[in-house]
Amino acid sequence: MVAAVAIALGGAPLLCQSQLRTVEDLRIEPDAAYLGRIQGFAVSASGIIAVGQPQSGRVKLFAPDGTQLAGFGRSGEGPGEFRGLFMVAWLADTLWVNDRNLQRMTFAAGGNKLSRTVAWPRSFTGPTQTGGRAHISLVPAFPGGDGDLLARTLSSATGPQASWIPRGENGSGITRVTANGRFLNLMVWKPFFGGCTVAVDLPGVTGGHVVVPFCGEPQYELAPNGSVGVTVSAPRMSRETGSVTVRSVDRLGRKIFERDLTVALQKVPQHVADSAREDNIKNAMRPALGAAFRSKVRIPSHYPPVTRVIVGTDRAVWLQTGQHDGATSWTVLRPSGATYGVATLPPRVTLMAATMQAAWGISRNEDDLEGIIRFRIQPVR
Repeated sequence: MVAAVAIALGGAPLLCQSQLRTVEDLRIEPDAAYLGRIQGFAVSASGIIAVGQPQSGRVKLFAPDGTQLAGFGRSGEGPGEFRGLFMVAWLADTLWVNDRNLQRMTFAAGGNKLSRTVAWPRSFTGPTQTGGRAHISLVPAFPGGDGDLLARTLSSATGPQASWIPRGENGSGITRVTANGRFLNLMVWKPFFGGCTVAVDLPGVTGGHVVVPFCGEPQYELAPNGSVGVTVSAPRMSRETGSVTVRSVDRLGRKIFERDLTVALQKVPQHVADSAREDNIKNAMRPALGAAFRSKVRIPSHYPPVTRVIVGTDRAVWLQTGQHDGATSWTVLRPSGATYGVATLPPRVTLMAATMQAAWGISRNEDDLEGIIRFRIQPVR
């Protein structure tokens, strides 16, 4: 498949047409592989695909040609067992599995031989903006090869703020910590919601709010091998275009590139906006939230310019910049930040991993069962 999308580089409009072709070269059907709901998806340097199966507590492995290999894990609480499997990654040829319920990380050599189990650090400490120490909870995001750990962290809405958090910005990000939880450096950070909420006064509740659908929030993503982190700013919207700032940094938080990207906006169809409004009112946790949504929320007329971010092990950056009839358009940036081209993925495919050469995703059949799909990425000459 090929795509066309209007983007701009450095403020100068540029039409990227037929730049990247996506050629399907692997499909693993859910029935053939006995796949359930997939939670956690990773591709090794040699092309082995690992998918988490939280229902069974197992990670299924597939060779680059689609052959199913011996998997790893089962439901339980013993070594090599999982209660809340939700993340998988590769550290060279070792599989890393994260369990949110047992709060521990499991390593499997070669993907299916138990190596060791490591408990999460319960918290880490760091100096606050007003003196003293802040205790910050964390969720491991990737194990470092030199004994450190990349972790997703949340700031406290009411407690002391750590000194490395931008002032006044409650949010989340990726930090680098030691194995025992000592703070080393901030990698990436984004504020919560980025203006995509409307305040609501609720008795006995601090910070009550409703979230505006289709509002462009700041985003961040980590490369599957932990080599880089990427942030995408809240969009700057005009009548027909939206601009974001894309920034890539290394593990120490040092800038690799920073650039602006301007994308032609797509309108939110009226029936989609009406459905989102009614769903939010109907499913509000409190009647007051539903009433506030009805009276205070104005649904944007256009989708945000960037709706998802995927970072490759090769440091390429994939930005979802459009959708039409279920197919998604992705602007692909080289590791330097220069535009590589635009790729289109077919309907019923959710992109999970990508490089400049290939893209892997979850495919869904007519019964909404999940399989695995892979595409070769080719420049159009």
